[in-house]
Amino acid sequence: MPIKVDAGLVTPLQQAVKYACGGVVRFLSVQPVARSNSVKVWLAMPRPAIERVMTAVMRTLPKAEFGCITPV
Repeated sequence: MPIKVDAGLVTPLQQAVKYACGGVVRFLSVQPVARSNSVKVWLAMPRPAIERVMTAVMRTLPKAEFGCITPV
């Protein structure tokens, strides 16, 4: 699942995800978005964790943009 956030908010994103699901979620990569101050963070997680992660991110970073969730 990709999540787009401001570049300076990667650490709060990591903390929110860690608090919500602990070690269940893996951070796959962080890629800068061209011509912006944003990054796209790619996460991998089991299906049961998706809702908890999304809720935690929306509460912590309300301007975060979620991308398409694809099953692995």
